[in-house]
Amino acid sequence: MNICVVGAGAWGTAVSTLLAHNGHQVRLWSHEESVTETITKTGSNTDYLPNVTLPKTIVATSSFKEALVDVEWVFEAVPVQFLRSVLEEAKPFITTKHKWVVLSKGIEQDTLALPGDIIKQVIGTNTQYAVLAGPSFAKDLSEKQPTGVSLASQNNGLVQELTAILENDYFSVAPSNDVIGVQLCAALKNVVAFGVGILEGAGYTDNTKALFLVKSLEQIGTLVTACGGNAQTVNGFAGVGDLLLTACGNLSRNLSVGKRFGKGQTIASITKESKTVPESINSVVSVFQLLQENNIKLSVFEGIYKVVQGKQTIDQYIHTL
Repeated sequence: MNICVVGAGAWGTAVSTLLAHNGHQVRLWSHEESVTETITKTGSNTDYLPNVTLPKTIVATSSFKEALVDVEWVFEAVPVQFLRSVLEEAKPFITTKHKWVVLSKGIEQDTLALPGDIIKQVIGTNTQYAVLAGPSFAKDLSEKQPTGVSLASQNNGLVQELTAILENDYFSVAPSNDVIGVQLCAALKNVVAFGVGILEGAGYTDNTKALFLVKSLEQIGTLVTACGGNAQTVNGFAGVGDLLLTACGNLSRNLSVGKRFGKGQTIASITKESKTVPESINSVVSVFQLLQENNIKLSVFEGIYKVVQGKQTIDQYIHTL
């Protein structure tokens, strides 16, 4: 089967390897022509997933005309802040036959749209999509480490089709119909991981981080429920599973950026030095906006926003928990 993956960052590239290992022909679209050229010439995405040899059935392109022709499934792995503009660029080549898989993890600022909402707003309200999220570092997946994630759609047939496409001896999916809860968990865990990093960078130890994580899980459940999701989703792969990985894993970019901020580095300098900016930095703002929109007070997320904005010190924040 021909499958398109939109977004050649680490995660999009890793999912491409999974699909290729399962016998599919993958067109990997990159916004950066330099990445396309590197993959074509070297067989590796040295910028975003170095030291991984990509299967030859992955073909890189920067042309949507080439990427989307004769494919049924489109997996999008674009940072949420750029997703709308990328979809607008792709729109002339999108057809009603395309079915989408959301790999992005975040909430669009100001509109407060989840990735699936953005897809429907740009492409059409009848667009079929599913959401794939859970504890899955790109490097580990590309190395075929056993991995389990949530796969959510309100269309059970879509979930069954995708399960057959994705599952193998090292990758499994847990079906769900909670597309709101899975997407919110995916966004919120990035902010929490960023917060854990802040605490660690500021010198707080495991007791405080454990306090923070328990409070965070409680408040994630509150927000998921308030936005129409299922609180039980928080207990699964997309919730506690992804939170533990992102908040405690050695490969977590959100955790790493939090540590740097906690040690005194500014967001501006971190962003300037980073080739890719973790989704947490965007989501800190959008989650705060979401709380205001729903008139909800949650100390974990309000406090992180205030710390980032310089309206509260880290020490003051801890005592609000």
